[in-house]
Amino acid sequence: GPRDAFDRMLARGDVRAGDDAQARALGALQRVFDDVVAAPTVGTAGMASIVGCYMHGGVGRGKTMLMDALFRSFESDARERVRRVHFHAFMLDAHARLFALGAASRDGCATIGEELASTTRVLCLDEIEISDVADAMVFKRVMEVYLRRGGALVGTSNSAPDGLYRGGINRAAFAPFIRTLRETCEIVDLVSVDNVDYRRVAERRGAPGDAAAAYSAPLYSQTIVFAAAEASRGQGLARRRALLTRAWDAYVQETSHAS
Repeated sequence: GPRDAFDRMLARGDVRAGDDAQARALGALQRVFDDVVAAPTVGTAGMASIVGCYMHGGVGRGKTMLMDALFRSFESDARERVRRVHFHAFMLDAHARLFALGAASRDGCATIGEELASTTRVLCLDEIEISDVADAMVFKRVMEVYLRRGGALVGTSNSAPDGLYRGGINRAAFAPFIRTLRETCEIVDLVSVDNVDYRRVAERRGAPGDAAAAYSAPLYSQTIVFAAAEASRGQGLARRRALLTRAWDAYVQETSHAS
């Protein structure tokens, strides 16, 4: 499980012991892992819900590293039921799917949430940050359906739940999702007394690539994804769809080459 994965990194010197906040997060992630192993089924109306985990804190606190410790702990058969994706990539996928559904679906977001629940027991979303009203409403609706169908969310963010989409247009419509998030996820604040930025520690040590990357986000096409999300903000619907579709095509091409 994730505790074993962390211990292996500790033995290699990639991480260090004594961070109480990380210990709390590891406890929550180990519970998620144990619950999935005990009840792995996806796509059934009666499957038991698993309480997820939402980790928040400043940069370099190990959020991505901890989430990846969970994801990599699943064996290949179980990993088919666990999806790990960057938040911006997930939203590009959701917007592209909505565009493809068009008028054929009365509630496209609900359709996406149900599709997700039918294939994905645990959704690992890295770097959840919401500043766009369309993203806020789509994410809220998709996640509400996914979680209600028994899916589990494991997320990382610089923002605490109450800080998500703060000051955004029509935030009152998004606010109920914060309560849903708190009801379905264990909230772990990675702030500690020392509040060490482990990226800086790795850089000062001159750590090798794997160790230095342990506290950094994955290297897949975040530039493409983030640029598209930024470029589409405030645009009309047709322009937004065009930008997102073009960026999604580029994202798929980049990631297929990387794999």
